[in-house]
Amino acid sequence: MLYNTAAVDADGTYLGKYRKNHIPHTTGFWEKFFFKPGNLGYPVFQTKYAKVGVYICYDRHFPDGARCLGFNGAEIVYNPWPLCRP
Repeated sequence: MLYNTAAVDADGTYLGKYRKNHIPHTTGFWEKFFFKPGNLGYPVFQTKYAKVGVYICYDRHFPDGARCLGFNGAEIVYNPWPLCRP
């Protein structure tokens, strides 16, 4: 099994990764057959400009993760929409 993952970098320097925590289990979404839910929690990455947290696609429907990113110090929460295309 794989994880739906976003690599985070700043100025070409790899800072870490975020694994999508919420996998859709509804009609028309087949990710549940290919991806496992993330197991890294909600990491925050220090960049030159701000502390950044990442959310992937379906996670945005669940406010708890965004709240955790805030508690972990995120000043910006980024949801890279292109990763969410059907």
